[in-house]
Amino acid sequence: MSAGFHEAKGYRPDIDGLRAIAVCLVVAFHAFPEYLPGGFIGVDVFFVISGFLITSLILGRLDAGAFSFADFYGRRARRILPALAVVLVVTLAIGMATLWLEDLQRLGTHALASAFFVPNLVFWNEIGYFDVGAAKKPLLHLWSLGVEEQFYLIWPVLLFVLGSRPRRLVPFLSLIVAASISYSVYATYRDPGAAFYSPFSRLWELGVGGLLASWRPALPMRRELSFAGLALIVGSALLLSGSSRFPGLLAIAPVAGAALVIAAGAPALAWRPLVWLGLISYPVYLWHWPLLSFVTIGKVATPGMRLLIAAASVPLAWLTFRLVEHPIRFGQLRKWGAAIGLGGTAVAAGLAAFVYTSEQGLWRYPPEIRPVLKISRFDYRDGSRFGRCWLLDTLDPFGTECRSRSVVVWGDSHAARLFPGLEANLGGVGQFTRSSCLPILRKDADPCAVGNLQVMEEIRRARPGRVIVMAAWLNYTIHDRLDANWAFADDLRKTLREVRAAGVADVVLVGPFPVFQPFLPEAVYQYWSRQGHLPDRLAPALKQYEATDSFLAAIAAGEGARFLSLYSALCHAGECVTHTPGADDDLLTWDSGHLTTSGATYVARLLELDRAPVVLEVSDDLRKDAHR
Repeated sequence: MSAGFHEAKGYRPDIDGLRAIAVCLVVAFHAFPEYLPGGFIGVDVFFVISGFLITSLILGRLDAGAFSFADFYGRRARRILPALAVVLVVTLAIGMATLWLEDLQRLGTHALASAFFVPNLVFWNEIGYFDVGAAKKPLLHLWSLGVEEQFYLIWPVLLFVLGSRPRRLVPFLSLIVAASISYSVYATYRDPGAAFYSPFSRLWELGVGGLLASWRPALPMRRELSFAGLALIVGSALLLSGSSRFPGLLAIAPVAGAALVIAAGAPALAWRPLVWLGLISYPVYLWHWPLLSFVTIGKVATPGMRLLIAAASVPLAWLTFRLVEHPIRFGQLRKWGAAIGLGGTAVAAGLAAFVYTSEQGLWRYPPEIRPVLKISRFDYRDGSRFGRCWLLDTLDPFGTECRSRSVVVWGDSHAARLFPGLEANLGGVGQFTRSSCLPILRKDADPCAVGNLQVMEEIRRARPGRVIVMAAWLNYTIHDRLDANWAFADDLRKTLREVRAAGVADVVLVGPFPVFQPFLPEAVYQYWSRQGHLPDRLAPALKQYEATDSFLAAIAAGEGARFLSLYSALCHAGECVTHTPGADDDLLTWDSGHLTTSGATYVARLLELDRAPVVLEVSDDLRKDAHR
C-alpha cells in the first residue's frame, strides 16, 4: 500500500542495513575477488540508495517550502568532505613515504582530482596502452564518489525546476533514466571506459532511486519482494565478474534488487550490527581500498594480510566516524562543519598539488640516483611521431610524412620507440607503427590486420630500399619463447616473402628487446639500494631469448631476409646493458622495454644496419624448419 507521495521522514534502519551489505560486497570483492567476483555491484547498490535518500530529502523540503541550495550543499559538505579530507591526507602521507616515483606522481594527480570530485573523469582519461593496473591506484575507488557528486550538481536543479508534482516529475525523471540506461548499454559495447566512468552512463542508477522517492508504488507481497531484491543483489555478486560487460544491461539486476529492497522494506536488515556497520559504511569504503592497494604495491598482499586490512578498515572507519564525521555533522562542530570540510579538502588538495609538482619526490633521494629516477617521467612521444606515424590499435590513417623510398620501420610500439634512433643514424626513415599490432599480414577484420594491409600497399607503392620489421614478439605468445608452435609463424613468413616480392632489396627482421620487470628505472633503483652503486648490466625478466632468436633467424633466412638480434647486441652471460655509454649515460628504457630517445640512438648504432651481418648463425636444421 502506498504511503502517499512523500512518506514520513522517519529514519529507515533497514536502509543502513542495505548499506552494510553493499560495503561488505565491495570490500570482499577488493580483498578476495576470486571468491566474490561480482562484489563490485555493491557500488551500484550505493548509487540507488543515494538517489533515493537525496531525492527524498529535496522533495520533502520542497513540499515544506524550506529548500535552499545553500542548505543542501552545506549538508553535502558536512557529510562528504571531512572524512574524505582525512583519508586523502593520510593516503598522500603514506605514498610520500613508500611509493615509487611514478606511482607517487599518479597518486598526487588522483588526490587532486578527488578533492575536486572529478576522479572518474581522470581515470577515464587514463585508460589506454600505457595505463597501469588498478592496484597501483590507491584512490581508484573514489571514481564512484565523483559520479555521485556530479549527480548532486544537476539533480537538485532538476527537482527544483520541476517541483514536487508527481504528474510531471515522474514522467520526466523516467525519460532521463531511460536515456541514461540506453547510453550505458550502447557504451558498454562501444566504449567500455565511458560506460564505467562516465556520469551519464551511471545517472540512471541514481535516477532509479530518485524515481522511487518520487513515485511510491503500492506493493503487494512486500516480504517476498524484499527477498527477491536481496536475491538479485547476492546473485549478481556471485555470478558477475570483472570480464562481464558492465554496467549496461547486466547492471539492471543489482539496481532492481536495491530498488525492490528499498521499496518493499526489509525488516531483517534492521538488525543492529548491520545498522551499525551501515552507519560507518562511508568511511569503511574510503579506508579499505588505499590500504589494500599499498600492501599490493609493497608485494605483501598475502591472503592473511588482505583479511587483516579488510578487518582493520572497520575500526578505522569507526574512529573516523566518532572523531571526525559525527561531531561535524551532528555535534558541537556542526555550525562550522561545512567550513571545516572545505578547509580540510583544501589542505588535501594543496598536499596533492605539492606531490604532483615536486618532481615526483626526487628531493627524497641522493643526487647520484636522481637522473635514473627522473627517467620514469620520460615522455614516450618524444621524437616518435606519435599520432601520425605511431598510431594506437585503431584504423586511423597514417600521415603522408610516414612514407620513405629509402628505409621504413614497420611494427608495434617497440618499433615506434626505435624510430628516433633510426632517424638519427640513417635519416629519412619512414615509419608505420601501431601499438599492440604485430607487423604481419593475415586475413582478419581487426584494425591491426586491416592496417597492415594498408602498410603493405604503401611498401609496394614506394618500394623502399630497406624495410625493418620489428615487434615485441614475445608479447604475442602465451609462452616465454617462440617455437614451431607459434601461431603467427606462417604469417610472418608470408609477410617477409611479400615484402621481398615487392622489390625491397634488404628486409631486416629485428628480434625481441630484453624485457625488465620491474620497469628498468625501478630495477636499477632497487639494485642501487642494495649495492650502493648503479649497475652496468641486469638480468632480463625472460630467459629464452637465444632460442627465440634462433627461431626468428631461421624464418628470416628461409625468406631471404636478414635477422638482427637485440639480445645479442645488448646482453652477455644472461645480463643486459642498462645505460647508454658516454656523456649521455641515460637508461635504455623508461619502462619494461620501450626505448628512451638516447637508448634508441644507441641501439640503432649498435645494430649497424648498413653493415651488420646476420647476428646469429643459422643451422641447416633451422633453415629446413623455416621451409616446412
